[in-house]
Amino acid sequence: TKETRSKQKRGSHHHQTKGDLSMNGNDDDGPSSFFMEEDDDLYDQDASDHHHSIENNDKAYYLNDDYDDDDESEVEYRVGEGDTNITLSQTNIPSLTAAILAAGTTGGTTYAFGLYAGALKHSLHLSQSELDTISSAFFCAGLLSWAPGIVVDRYGPRVAMSTGGVLGAVSLISYWLVSTGMVPVVRSLVVVTLSLLGVATYVSSALVTGSVFKLIVSHSGKGQKGTAVGAAKGYVGLGSGAYACIFEAIRGPHGNANGVVNSEDGDPSDLNFLPMAAFFAVAAVTIPAICLLESKKNSGDLKKVEAATSLHFRIVYLGLLGLGAVVVGT
Repeated sequence: TKETRSKQKRGSHHHQTKGDLSMNGNDDDGPSSFFMEEDDDLYDQDASDHHHSIENNDKAYYLNDDYDDDDESEVEYRVGEGDTNITLSQTNIPSLTAAILAAGTTGGTTYAFGLYAGALKHSLHLSQSELDTISSAFFCAGLLSWAPGIVVDRYGPRVAMSTGGVLGAVSLISYWLVSTGMVPVVRSLVVVTLSLLGVATYVSSALVTGSVFKLIVSHSGKGQKGTAVGAAKGYVGLGSGAYACIFEAIRGPHGNANGVVNSEDGDPSDLNFLPMAAFFAVAAVTIPAICLLESKKNSGDLKKVEAATSLHFRIVYLGLLGLGAVVVGT
């Protein structure tokens, strides 16, 4: 024990040193002195090790640098769920927050094509068949959904989500530039160009969606996974409606049409929905992913503490109900 070792230290002057022991191998005190000094060396090494951080798959310990051999009360332990000094970053709340935020952006870009389809058709003088082809390209990209899943597994949700946000923003801005004629495209290549940009937008959403559900599965506690998945799916479904409400609030009821809107041609300002969606791809996906998530290398060092409670999920569902009421009411 520690007390015994301390007593042994105080009485160590009665024993021989290693040098004396090697010279007087037949001394009766020799073997006793040898083992006593060896024990003291082990104790000193053990005390020195207490000044470092010790980590394993489930726990992390930290001991104060002012560790005193005779005062064990100064030792501070940070062990898994029993730690009273756990910071927010050590819990699963930041990861779930990033997942819920990002979930609402995926449906906003995928399911809102009808919001600006009329303006797109009028702006580029497209036939209905060409417009249908461009619209279908979004969903045909579902054949590539396995690729974003591999990216999520290989590089982790942080890289996949932030990349998906940037790719989505670039694709949407490019789509807007082509649609408004700011970037001229040969007439015969317009459908192909917009279809490819639609595929890129869908792939970006798949990167985000894969990351969202990977985070939920790996960071939700027992009995919470279904609740978290349901909340995320709800925000995915309401995303396009929420985007439409936000866009109408920013633009005004009829934008640049001066109160006269042709149901077939749409409002030319409807195309401005695209840069707004690009903004949210960065603001609600890329930035939260960089700020709230850890890299794949660091995320495996310590197990996240399950801090999300039923109260947190009640708040999430109340927000979902409120968002649904706004979408339906407007």
